[in-house]
Amino acid sequence: MKLSVQRRSVVLDVPRGMDVIWVTRQLQDPEIAENFAWGDDLSAADVCAGHRLGQVIIGIMRRTSDGVRTGFAMMLPPHEGKDFFELLAAIPRKQHRDAFSMVHAIDAMSHYMFDHLGAPLCGATVRPDNAASIAVVRRIGYQQREIRNDANGVPHAVYVLDRDLWAARRARLERGELSHPSGGVFVVKRPG
Repeated sequence: MKLSVQRRSVVLDVPRGMDVIWVTRQLQDPEIAENFAWGDDLSAADVCAGHRLGQVIIGIMRRTSDGVRTGFAMMLPPHEGKDFFELLAAIPRKQHRDAFSMVHAIDAMSHYMFDHLGAPLCGATVRPDNAASIAVVRRIGYQQREIRNDANGVPHAVYVLDRDLWAARRARLERGELSHPSGGVFVVKRPG
C-alpha cells in the first residue's frame, strides 16, 4: 500500500520497518496458512519480492486507539486460474480477533483497491468450514462464484467483489456515516 486508510477502529497502514517480514512469518504459521488456498507455488520469499516490485499489496492492521499491530491484509495480483486480485487477511493473536476489526480492515483494503487503484475485481478463497471469514466477506458484499480445490485437494469457496458490488457497499457505509458520524467513512493519509 502507498496510502494508509482508516475505517473506524482500524487503520490499514503502509508497511514499515520489519512489517513485511512479520507478515511472511505469519504466512508460515500453519494455523494461519491452512486458511489460504495457495499451495506450494507461493512462498514467503515470493511475497517479499512481490511487495518490493509493487505486485503484492500489503496493509498492516493497527488499532486506531493505540497503534498496536493486530494483523494484515494483502492482495495478490491475478494469477494462474484467478482473474481477480486475491485477498489474504489474518489477525494472528486470538486476543485481537473480532469481526468488526476484520470488516473494517477489508473495507479499507477494498476502498484502496477499487477507489484508488481502479481494480476491476477482487476475490477471496475461503475454506467452507471457516465460518468467521465467510461471514466477513458476505457482510462486505462478496458473492460466491464457485467451489474449487486448492493444490492440496482441500475445497475452498471463491467469493468475488466487483465494482458494482463495491459501489453498493460504499453507499451503505456512507449512509451509515450520516447517522453515526466518525469523521469520514475512510480517512486516507499519505506516509511520512
